[in-house]
Amino acid sequence: MLKLEESLANEHSIEFEYESIIADLVSNVTVQQMQNFRQHYNTSCFEHCRNVSCYTTYFYMIGEKKKMAEKVYMPLLIQKPH
Repeated sequence: MLKLEESLANEHSIEFEYESIIADLVSNVTVQQMQNFRQHYNTSCFEHCRNVSCYTTYFYMIGEKKKMAEKVYMPLLIQKPH
């Protein structure tokens, strides 16, 4: 259960970090006007771009956190017994 709780906390932290990164951008008047244009059926250009950037950023951040964890833990896992 601890792994699940850690995973959810990590996802919340990534979501918060993403929202803080894009806050200035999404409040921009020109960017807001993208809501007036359709990208896919019922999806506005704004929603489409936000979804793409969200998923891209999310997977990038997860990858970076995984790389950091591997740098820390992999040497411990492959240590030769004394």
